[in-house]
Amino acid sequence: MLNSPNPEWISTGNGPACVMLHGMAMAPSFWQAYTPATLRKGKVAAYPLPGHHPWRLNEADPHFDEDTAVNALSQAIERDFPGQQVTVVGHSTGGLFALMLAIHRPDLVRRIVLMGAFGCGELISRRHLAGRLIGLPLIGALMFRYAFRRWISSTIHFRHGSLDCVYDKSCPWETEESLQAIEAVRTALLASNPLDIEAMVRFITTTSVMDRLNRIEAPVLNLIGMRDAVVPASHQLALSRRLRFCQTVVLRRCGHLPMVEAHDRVTQLLEMFQNDVPIRQVLKKERQENRERGTNFASVHYDPVSQNSETSLISTQAQA
Repeated sequence: MLNSPNPEWISTGNGPACVMLHGMAMAPSFWQAYTPATLRKGKVAAYPLPGHHPWRLNEADPHFDEDTAVNALSQAIERDFPGQQVTVVGHSTGGLFALMLAIHRPDLVRRIVLMGAFGCGELISRRHLAGRLIGLPLIGALMFRYAFRRWISSTIHFRHGSLDCVYDKSCPWETEESLQAIEAVRTALLASNPLDIEAMVRFITTTSVMDRLNRIEAPVLNLIGMRDAVVPASHQLALSRRLRFCQTVVLRRCGHLPMVEAHDRVTQLLEMFQNDVPIRQVLKKERQENRERGTNFASVHYDPVSQNSETSLISTQAQA
């Protein structure tokens, strides 16, 4: 049994309702700094993932399953957005939860925005130390807790570990605003129980929605960093191909944090998505205009991947 999480309110506007879900070992406070302006026009709530402060798990048995997690999150949305459908924005593991929510409770989900998301936790966990440690018999759990505590023990350790999330180190990841956001995340993780975080990692390693993605009827915008070192772009594209109604934008000089590394472009794309503007057509027009100007500032390639799904590959780089 999981209690429903409480929201961290990002905005309380009159625009479309929106739910923000952060990634593994992050916090709702991250969205205070990086929620795109176009979403802030509406009522926006950021929820923690299970086991992330302040959403504590059962002390006697912190383990949970997919149905339990989705039910708890659904109850929170119904409480905070009564009678409304919401746009769900999920980053990384938050994207997995957004997809689970759309599969189990399509009545609550109007649209989905994915950033650096994955649909198969086992595939991702094998790539990273946390997942490999958890899988070790006897000492694996102890080693994971030690590594987690050490990582969040100081600002320097935490910032150094988070650098792997960005590809372009010249992006605004070392500004005063971003440093404050990173420290707020670290503070939230310090308030989390390492046993809860461990239970969350175990849940991820045994969860996959890849064979159920075709059940999702809501339109999806999948934003992918081509240089994502956390979740391979190839896996994110495979996820898109299984979704029935998906537009996919690949950002060339971008890693695992599109909302940070390509903030203006992400804001523009979300504006189009929210207003039902066909992104493919806009990108094709942009490509043609750039060809006529003889510039590579924003070269665009459109590639259909299935009858009902489309992939728009957008490559952005600094103007020469």
